[in-house]
This record gives sequence, C-alpha cells and structure tokens, in this order.
Amino acid sequence: MWKVGLVVWIGILSFACKPSVSQDEILKSLKDGQARIRVTIDGQPFYPDSSVFTGTVAASDRFFKISLFDQFESNVIVTFNGEHWYSNKPFSKPVYANNQLNASVMMGRITDKANQYGIGYLMTDGIITVDHLSREKIIIHIEGKGGKYAHMAMPEKWNDITADIIYKRPPVKLESLPEASVFF
Repeated sequence: MWKVGLVVWIGILSFACKPSVSQDEILKSLKDGQARIRVTIDGQPFYPDSSVFTGTVAASDRFFKISLFDQFESNVIVTFNGEHWYSNKPFSKPVYANNQLNASVMMGRITDKANQYGIGYLMTDGIITVDHLSREKIIIHIEGKGGKYAHMAMPEKWNDITADIIYKRPPVKLESLPEASVFF
C-alpha cells in the first residue's frame, strides 16, 4: 500500500515541479504583434495559459503606456509618467496607491460573459521594470501589491502581485521621441 502512495506522491511532485517556460520560448511561440502575460495574484495564475494578447504601445518624452487585450476580453494597462522617464535603462518606476499618475497597473478579466461581470485589480504599491524595449520585443516585470478596485484604500485586503509581459514585435508609436533615446 505504501508503494501506491509513494507513486502518487512522485506523480504529484513531478507535475507540480514542471519547469516554467522561458521568455525566449514564449517569444518563439508568438506571432508578430502578440503578447503573453503571466500574472499571479497571491501565487495563483490570473489569466489562462491560452490567453494571447494584442494591443498598443505609445511613448513620448513624458509618458509610456501599454494597453493589451486577449481573446477572452481580459485586459492589462501599464502607464507611467515623468519627464525623461527613459533616461536610465532598464526603466523602473515605483507605483504608489496615492499617486496613480506617477505609475499604474490595471488588470482585469471577464468572469461571467453573459452578464458582463468581471474582476479587476489595480496595483497599489510596487515597481514596474521595463527590461527590454525595442521594435523586436518588450519585456516588462511587475512586482508588488494590488487590490480589487473596491479595496484600494484597504491595505489589509491587498494581494501580492507579480507579472511578466512578453510582447513580440509590438506596434510601438513614439511621439516626438527618437528611437535611439528609448530603445535598448
């Protein structure tokens, strides 16, 4: 009997310990203009592995914005502001609950399509890091705390959030900003 239990535990552990897919593997699996977003909230995946996002990227001397939607009507919007935000590379911007104009991360998904009901989170404390920004790819890492919209003023209800955005050949619109100053 103990052998059956051992086999079951080995199976569970091997399934639970499967290696995560690398950013390079994800990029190879995407078509131009597609993104994958891996979000965990309190350690649980927020979007299904089958989600493929598309959207827009805009930047100027004073702001950066990426807005993405998947085939299930889920969305992610990352913005930050500030003069010459691109001066240091990689770009990092802190997120504060009381200053969403400095930087913000919003993510949501539909939970009941028939009734148009969904769930959304707004980052309240943390950091956005753009690890790579070019015409070939964008890699963004997000880490911190966030809450459902109704819980923005209740830190005791905030959740741990981590996210990686991996975007292949994104449509980047630069407004009065030379590529050489922002891409890396």
